[in-house]
Amino acid sequence: MPTLFPGNIQEILDLGRLGFELSRYSGLWVAFKIVTNVADEIGTAVVSPDRLTLVSPDFVFEGRPWQAMQQPMLMPPFGLETERQIHYGRLEAAKAFAAANRLNRITIPTPGAWLGIAAAGKTYYDLREALLELGLDDEALRRHGVRLLKIGMMFPME
Repeated sequence: MPTLFPGNIQEILDLGRLGFELSRYSGLWVAFKIVTNVADEIGTAVVSPDRLTLVSPDFVFEGRPWQAMQQPMLMPPFGLETERQIHYGRLEAAKAFAAANRLNRITIPTPGAWLGIAAAGKTYYDLREALLELGLDDEALRRHGVRLLKIGMMFPME
């Protein structure tokens, strides 16, 4: 099951919308991991119908453009086809959707980086704050050869 991990109030709304679209596109349920610090947070968010630009990827499954189909018959032998479609179709479609909509993205691109740090959800923002307290802003991270990856979809990784 694709799992999205928002790190603040804005991301709850943004990933919420993306989660609905991901579910419609892939035919899978989508989970959200929300830690207490984010769930109890107070803040503001930008709300606009045009805030997000959603991209529908050109994913091909078995030689045809992807179309999620529900299989109401889950008992054998019908369930075997559904299981195959989940593993080789739906999860791959979820990965394609994540890549097209940049759910996991490099936030500090550093050519030739010797160190990469990946963090998801609230941990990403805690990491950024800790790095700033150490005097490592974006430019300092680039100078030291550090690249940061912000993970928005923890599973499946694309």
